[in-house]
Amino acid sequence: MPVVLDPDRQAQWLDPANRDAVALFALLQQAPSADWTLTPVSRRVNNARTDDLSLIEPIAGPLAATLANRVD
Repeated sequence: MPVVLDPDRQAQWLDPANRDAVALFALLQQAPSADWTLTPVSRRVNNARTDDLSLIEPIAGPLAATLANRVD
């Protein structure tokens, strides 16, 4: 599950003088699953040499159906 850093905490997170790992960890929050959408995309996203808008176009197929029926 991804973690989210609230915008009002970004300065604390990015402060190079802040080396308190416990305090930094406390800044992170688990993102509610309702805030995220799973969208299957082409496996071409795994190739760093590929860079075009088609990479973010949703794909159809068994994986798309699986994600559409997923319950967290």
